[in-house]
Amino acid sequence: MENLRIKDLTNSKDYNLYFKLAAKYDESKTWLLVSDYDINKTPLNYFDEFKNFYELYGLFYYSFPVGFLTVKKFDKDLSTEISIIIKKNYRKKGFGKYFLNYILKYLKKRGASKVVAYILPTNTSSISLFLSEGFKYSRQDDEYYYYEYKMKKIEKRKYFKI
Repeated sequence: MENLRIKDLTNSKDYNLYFKLAAKYDESKTWLLVSDYDINKTPLNYFDEFKNFYELYGLFYYSFPVGFLTVKKFDKDLSTEISIIIKKNYRKKGFGKYFLNYILKYLKKRGASKVVAYILPTNTSSISLFLSEGFKYSRQDDEYYYYEYKMKKIEKRKYFKI
């Protein structure tokens, strides 16, 4: 997609600002892991501890941030969790699919074995996106459905000298 850029914001001096903006894009108020927050009153330092657990990526259309993606730090088994948020008026235009495919390729290069997406049951568009990209339903809890994507191993070929 033309004029799209993905940027790793994890070590950005503006990490907290971007995380707050991502939370503002979230009408369901699930991105901060608490349902009763008022994002406009949330201090920026609230996000400081998130850096210890989540990498943050931004999707920019021209220079405007239209989406964000978190990647949980890898577990011992090289699995990780992701969550995507796209600004409302940019949804259903292919931005989420572009972002998801980019991050899957990136995580595969980093050695991830499994990627888990957690999605609200009411977010049928997101569920459809993840299913269309090869994720499989794995479980649910009181709040989310979980979908897994197992990375395919690249088989090393043996070459013989003749």
